[in-house]
Order: sequence, then C-alpha cells, then structure tokens
Amino acid sequence: MPRKSKYTRSEIMDHRKQARHRHYRKVKLTIFEYYGKFCACCGESRVEFLTIDHINGGGKSHRKQLKTRGGYGFYTWLMNHGFPDGYRTLCFNCNLSLGAYGYCPHGNVSRGAGQVLEPKEPELPLFVFKGGF
Repeated sequence: MPRKSKYTRSEIMDHRKQARHRHYRKVKLTIFEYYGKFCACCGESRVEFLTIDHINGGGKSHRKQLKTRGGYGFYTWLMNHGFPDGYRTLCFNCNLSLGAYGYCPHGNVSRGAGQVLEPKEPELPLFVFKGGF
C-alpha cells in the first residue's frame, strides 16, 4: 500500500515553484552583481526591469544558438562561461528600443561598445492622429 504524504500534491507543487523562483532570482542577482545593478542608459535600478544586452547586437541569433528564449537559460550560460565581455545591463525599455529602432530615446547608449548617441527625434512619427472619433 502506498504511503500517504502529509502534504497535498498542490502544496508540494507550490513549494517547488517558490524554490524555483528563489533560485531564478538568485541567478539574476548574481548576473547583475557582475554586469551592473542599473541600466547603463537611463539608470533604472529595479531588478524586475533589468535585463542583459548584447552590446554589438545579435541577441536573437545568440538565443537561437543557445536554444533558449533568454532569461534564466541565458543567465546561466553567462555564469558558466565566466561572465564574458560584450554584455551590459539595460532596462527592458532601453533594450527594446535599441533592438527595434537602433537607438534609445534617452540617447545615452547605442550598439557597439563605448558609443554614445545624442538624443534625436525619430525620423517618422510612431502614431498619426487624423482627427475625431
């Protein structure tokens, strides 16, 4: 006869989920200890908003090569490879803007190490409002 656990399946799964989240957060904090605790562009410091940027671009192809969507898989790769050069801390907004538009509206970072851009207006407006509703 199978031995009954004093915990329900749901309680066990919840405990495992909490342990996994604690481990993921510890890995993320370790990465930001090395690459910086704030966005190199706008100075954002809340860890929930921070991410790692490939300074010279190529993040999509690198994630494809690693067979990961990013996040934990990428962060463990960085740790296992001795925190290689070519990466920096950015917030999600600055990282997304660099990837989508090639610049960040803050104007403090660009693709390529050591490059600094002056703030500039986008060439085309993102939204065009043509009148009433």
